[in-house]
Amino acid sequence: MSSFTPINSGSAIIRHGLPTPPPTPPPTALPFHPPPGPGPGPPTPPPTPVTPARGRTRERAPAPAPVRPSATPGRRRQALCKECNRCFSYKNIADHRKLHKMLGDEGGRARPCKQCKEHRKQCYVAIHPKTVNTYACAGCLHGHKACSFKSIKFERPKEWADRHPNLLGKENIPPKEADSPSNSSASNSNSSLSTSVSSVEDYPHNRPWELQ
Repeated sequence: MSSFTPINSGSAIIRHGLPTPPPTPPPTALPFHPPPGPGPGPPTPPPTPVTPARGRTRERAPAPAPVRPSATPGRRRQALCKECNRCFSYKNIADHRKLHKMLGDEGGRARPCKQCKEHRKQCYVAIHPKTVNTYACAGCLHGHKACSFKSIKFERPKEWADRHPNLLGKENIPPKEADSPSNSSASNSNSSLSTSVSSVEDYPHNRPWELQ
């Protein structure tokens, strides 16, 4: 018996569609291996300290402060004394002018202060302390010392003595002051002292030391 293929077999396949493919077999179970983790790397080197460049350090350094003109060493300002035509610093010119008054007609010999015990002839004071604004003697002003006569000002803080309490006599007092009624009693009481002073000092107007 011969094989016979029907004519309408192809059309039947088209009509009913493609045949259903066989089911896909399940994939074979493969062993799962997780990916390997990162291995221990090389040790991390310590951080290198950053040192600024020399040029940058010099640029960032603060500039030195400008030097004031007053700080520069130089000659101190001085004042001229019109009495002796000599220059003194502004710090000492006031005391120097007081010396001229004490050693001139406005001053006289005094009982020596504690600092002038060994140099009695230098202890001159102002007859009227208010005129020179001090009770100190000329010897201490000349040597820039603290005169013990300044304690009188602390004892009388609100008033000046009419005459210096330690004045010996009326040596070098101008005639007008010597003849005034206010000084008549003082001149009588100090007459004996003035004679003793004149006998001790041969030249009352020639000072044994120089103004400086």
